[in-house]
Amino acid sequence: MGCPLRRERIDGLADRSHAPKAHRWRVSADLEAVICAPSHRRWGPRRLVFELDRRGYPEVSRSTVYRVLVRQQLLEPVSRRRRRDQYRRWGRSAAMELRQMDVTASLFLADGRQCKVITGIDDHSRFCVIATVVMRATARAVCLAFYCRDGRLRNPREVLTDTASSSPAGSGNPPG
Repeated sequence: MGCPLRRERIDGLADRSHAPKAHRWRVSADLEAVICAPSHRRWGPRRLVFELDRRGYPEVSRSTVYRVLVRQQLLEPVSRRRRRDQYRRWGRSAAMELRQMDVTASLFLADGRQCKVITGIDDHSRFCVIATVVMRATARAVCLAFYCRDGRLRNPREVLTDTASSSPAGSGNPPG
């Protein structure tokens, strides 16, 4: 064989692509033609995989079909992850506008009884303003946890739980 520089002389010094000439995982040309057929233009990757399996092309993944459609410019690529500026934070603009109440964990006592941990978090500061342990996580226990604190915190405008809608705090009397 010899040195490529000697065979190609000065042309052997030119820049060349380092990309491989073939990929073993690349879809064959006939399968790509079936995927991109004009009669299938309205089908998405999921439907195409179903139809390909029916027509004797088993084990073609949805992501493979998606990549073929994007490469052939038959489908607009979609970003998988949202950008940071697209995230919408729940946080309120001031402290004590909204408190999130939740049953966050279970504890087991030495005698086998189960207890629940109730927490309340200020939505603006993310500060835990309530943390208490109860035997059963009932509505009464959550209300008692809300009202029976040391009195240093004022009531929030709204309370959010995963089992009830938002309601103004202090609208009723404490349970008792």
